[in-house]
Amino acid sequence: MKDFTMPITYQGQVILWYPHGDTNSQPVVGITQKVSRGTIEATILIPDNVRVVSRSGIRHVSDPNKNIDDMQESGLWDFVKTPSAEKKSA
Repeated sequence: MKDFTMPITYQGQVILWYPHGDTNSQPVVGITQKVSRGTIEATILIPDNVRVVSRSGIRHVSDPNKNIDDMQESGLWDFVKTPSAEKKSA
């Protein structure tokens, strides 16, 4: 495994979750429930039929150790991008 330090997140933080790890897809909202070394567990708010699912082992989008098999079930997470944060990075 490559050395990687996951970005700092905390329990209760709103995140973006990418189903199947596809960062080209429309992300959905999730809430971090547990932070582990390298992964998080989150409650995902599925908009199609207004339900929630729990996913564990979710790696950050920039994690070089992510793999296709894990992402199919766990997906990937990223921070919610705010308009003010996007302006600063531009």
